[in-house]
Amino acid sequence: MRASLGGNALPSRAVASVGIAAVAALVALAWLGVRDRAAEQRALTAATITHYCRDCHDPLSQSGGLVLDARDLSDVGAHAEAFEKVVRKLRAHTMPPADNPRPDAATYDRVATFLETSLDRAAAAAPNPGTLPQLHRLTRTEYRNTIRDLLALDHLPAEMDYELLLPADNANSGFDNLADLLFVSPVIMERYLEAARKIARLAVGDPDTPVMVNIHRLPLQQPQDEEVDGLPLGSRGGLVADSYFPLDAEYAFRVQLERRPRELHELEISVDGARVATATIGVPGGSGPAPTTFEFRVPVDAGPHRVGAAFVTRTEALDERTVRQLRRSRGTLPAIEVVTIGGPYAATGPGVTPSRSRLFVCHPQSAAEESPCAREILTALLRRAYRRPVTAADVDELWPFYAAGAAEHGFERGIQRALERALVSPQFLFRIERVPRGVQPGQPFDLNAVELASRLSYFLWSSMPDDALLAAAADGTLTDPRVLSREIARLLADPRADSLVDNVASQWLFLRDVAHKDPDLFLFRD
Repeated sequence: MRASLGGNALPSRAVASVGIAAVAALVALAWLGVRDRAAEQRALTAATITHYCRDCHDPLSQSGGLVLDARDLSDVGAHAEAFEKVVRKLRAHTMPPADNPRPDAATYDRVATFLETSLDRAAAAAPNPGTLPQLHRLTRTEYRNTIRDLLALDHLPAEMDYELLLPADNANSGFDNLADLLFVSPVIMERYLEAARKIARLAVGDPDTPVMVNIHRLPLQQPQDEEVDGLPLGSRGGLVADSYFPLDAEYAFRVQLERRPRELHELEISVDGARVATATIGVPGGSGPAPTTFEFRVPVDAGPHRVGAAFVTRTEALDERTVRQLRRSRGTLPAIEVVTIGGPYAATGPGVTPSRSRLFVCHPQSAAEESPCAREILTALLRRAYRRPVTAADVDELWPFYAAGAAEHGFERGIQRALERALVSPQFLFRIERVPRGVQPGQPFDLNAVELASRLSYFLWSSMPDDALLAAAADGTLTDPRVLSREIARLLADPRADSLVDNVASQWLFLRDVAHKDPDLFLFRD
């Protein structure tokens, strides 16, 4: 038997597969001259479910707590949760069970595709985004990345590490970016105020910056008898650290050894790979007392620099090469234990730093130019800090802080005070999504382009939108699907997109804990 359906023929073996009811429905449609592809697919899907699934998922059996009724296919969206489960089982070919009659691969795909299309259509017609908070405080990770991109501060001094500046965020199910848990307590607000003062001081290059002391300790497991990645060629052991120097000034580098050297060795300090200081350590023949602490005073330009402390590789054969151990606490070669960087001393000026270049978009040449220049600087700053177009009222809100700082110590101190105020503004600390006027409670609505830009960048980068994304949001083109797709591709190609993996994986797999755990030295001796 072959039934003709609008030019298509249904083979007799398919009749047995989909059931007489479906064939009857299709024949009726064909007899009436109706060519309704959706109705055909729905009828075929209903027959497939009746034939293969009803024995286990009827109201009496309810296997797995699931009841399937072919009549529900007329409104798949009303039973979305149940049909989502069905789609997952069909795509994995895990149902019906292996010992039961099963459809062929084409039928699996046809039924799953019909259900997916119906679910997507229902979701688009009546979206249900759930209940989302309008205020989402930046997490500590988002705050760190936003400061990095806003002020070009890649490496804060060790004493200003974000784990010291800000308390850890509350986490539920291993994740710390749930808005309902990111509340603001008086203690957290105090920490934000202190962080803003320190960050603004570094970004501007405050001449009254107090002496900072950064301590870098070598891990016990770090080898000291071979070259360390990041240090100059021809060096041995030591450490490399990315540090930020707030001013053009002298800085003290203090190196503490783990033990007294038994032979003569040369210790060197390098900045960005260039040697800036050396000292010969040890006592010839290994006899007599030898110091274990050495201090160097070195002039360094303001800004981020890579600092290295290491030994110069000796040309003669090392006396312990055949019994080399991995742990630095063994063997006879001298090993660095702690490197301390202190300063600034005898500062000569703020210097030229990435932060100052990012912040000072103009430089007044006279007192009359200071106010217009300050407004230009604050407008550019707030556009990026608030992640939206700014108005004169936004700048006016910060102006009293600028004026007080300028009266205290000149133009740059005024910018510093205004920056401090901006960094504790709710417009900076929170991602804010406003409900449009006229929207009823529970009614879905579209994000505007500016809010979409922030949600997109914080999802992919855990950081603020860049200038290109903000420009697309400001002119409204970001809501164009083609522009949105192009921007998503651009953001994913940026190195900052690594945060999407690092931030999620570090929480999901608890990788943040690895740095705080040392292996058992009895079980893992090397």
